[in-house]
This record gives sequence, C-alpha cells and structure tokens, in this order.
Amino acid sequence: MSATKLGKTIGANLQKARKARRYTQEEVAKKVDVTANYYATLERGEATASIETYYAIFAVLGVKASDIMPDKL
Repeated sequence: MSATKLGKTIGANLQKARKARRYTQEEVAKKVDVTANYYATLERGEATASIETYYAIFAVLGVKASDIMPDKL
C-alpha cells in the first residue's frame, strides 16, 4: 500500500470513529492538544502524526489502533 493510500485509509477511519462518537474535529483536536487544522489534515490523509499523537487520538475516540490502522500495508 502506498503512503498516500495508507494516509487516506487511516484518515477515513479516524473520521468514521469521530463521527460515531459525535465529536467535531475541533473537539478532538482540543482534547489531543493539536490544532483543528492539523487534525483535519490527518482525516484527509494529507499528513501523518507521531505514534504518540495517534495514540492520544485513539484514546479520545475510544478505539484501538487495530480499529484505525489497516490490516495490510
């Protein structure tokens, strides 16, 4: 899987998890201590985060890494 496709898959999964919790991008960003613009770029697959940031997002969204990360690369 290309880096672009990987980012878009992770972003789509983050968006799905966020919407399931009925959070806005701004709410998640504030809880994770990143800007809303940066969080939006993660959901669009235009940026990647550090492992620490991803795990902070997973904690806020109440998901496991395996719920967000694709099974195969």
